Amino acid sequence: MTITHPPEDPALPDRPPTLAHVAELAGVSPATASRVLNGSARVSRSARLQVEAAVERLGYVRRRFIGARSLPVFEAMIAEASQPLPSNQNKLAFENSSSSQVRNK
Repeated sequence: MTITHPPEDPALPDRPPTLAHVAELAGVSPATASRVLNGSARVSRSARLQVEAAVERLGYVRRRFIGARSLPVFEAMIAEASQPLPSNQNKLAFENSSSSQVRNK
């Protein structure tokens, strides 16, 4: 006895669907699909419905994260911000903030 599997749905990708998959299935550009997902009013009703149907069919979930290219920059910013200022810069920063408060009064 052989087990047969139902044919794969050609619209469903092997990996998690991307915005490009949603746009392709909906028959719109990735920019239009993005506008729909961001709630922009600059999208026709028919395009909105097509994108929403594609999202539902594919099970698309938005994944927001820091891109791999920007991660080192982000890490450097965190490392820089966590470093204490040298003592002479602390004094200068304090003097500058104090004098600006006096001028603002």
